[in-house]
Parts: sequence; structure tokens; C-alpha cells
Amino acid sequence: MDGLTKIIERIQAESAQRCDQVIAQAEKQAREIAESTRAELEQQHAVTEADSDEAAKAVVVRALASVQQQKKQAILQAKTQVINDAIDQAEQSFLALPDKDYFNALSKLIKANAQPGEGVLHLSERDLRRAPGAFLSKLGDIKLCKDPADIPGGFVLVYGNIEINGTPAALIAEKREELTELVNRMLFETEENEK
Repeated sequence: MDGLTKIIERIQAESAQRCDQVIAQAEKQAREIAESTRAELEQQHAVTEADSDEAAKAVVVRALASVQQQKKQAILQAKTQVINDAIDQAEQSFLALPDKDYFNALSKLIKANAQPGEGVLHLSERDLRRAPGAFLSKLGDIKLCKDPADIPGGFVLVYGNIEINGTPAALIAEKREELTELVNRMLFETEENEK
């Protein structure tokens, strides 16, 4: 698991850096909007000096509330993008694992998804070429299909009419909400605690 830990640490560092950049950009945009709004308010105040102070205060309050809302939306969009990027990087990192780590993880996923009876395992062309013999011997009642599946990695496990999609994209889609919460905590929890 050292490889996975290093990958997660690298993803965290890259994601934190990306988040800082996006948040800095969002804050810059918020300042620009605030300055623009302030200039407009000053111009309106000069033109409408006869208006009451209460009306001017209401305009300022609304303008500032609008700026704050836009800033929050920009930060939320940035965080969402960083989370999505981190999850995409995790998928790519899984596919790029060294053979031993990759097939150990794949073996665990296959066992977790195995059903009673005889199944047929479909792998990508790349995985068929590099699958170690020890991996194949651990399949038990699962037979390996010699024809490559049109998948980037992972597996498809077939039991009669039942097909279990174990590709990284499918596994991530299935756990997307949990992964999003996990990545959000990993990337932004310390940031919130520092405030």
C-alpha cells in the first residue's frame, strides 16, 4: 500500500496547490467586483445626493451581499473542480500502478464482487498481456476469457446474464458520493480548521 499512500499524498499536494490557486483567483475576482460596485455606488451617490442615507445604505448592503454570494459561488465551484480532478487523478493513478500492486488490488476487487457459481473474467488487452500467473491461479471458480475486453483497466465479471462492471470508472461512479466527501475532508478540512 506504500504506492497508494504516495499517490494519495501526491494527489493531496497537487489538489491543495490547485485549490489555493483557484481560491486566490476567486478572491481576486471578488475584489474586482467589489471595487467596481463601490465605484458605481459612489457615482450613484454623487448623482442622487438628495436621496436619504437609508436608501444608500440599503444599496451598499445589497451590493456587498451580492459580492459575498459571488465569492462563495466561485469558491464552491473551485472546490468542486479540485475534487473532480482529484478523483480523476485517482483513477489514472490506479491504472498506472506497478503490476504487482495493480493485480493485488484487482484480485481483492474481484473477490469482493465474486458471486456463487462459475464466472468469466474479462480483462483489457494490456492486463491480459501482463497478468502474472499467481493472479490467475487465485481466481478459483472464475475462468479467464482469452479475448480482451474493450475497457481501459479493471475487469468485467460475467455470471450468465449478470455482468459486474469492475472498471475504475464504474467503481468510482458507484462510490462517487462517498469519494467526494472523503476527498473534500482530505483537501479542505484542515483549511476550515485554520480559519
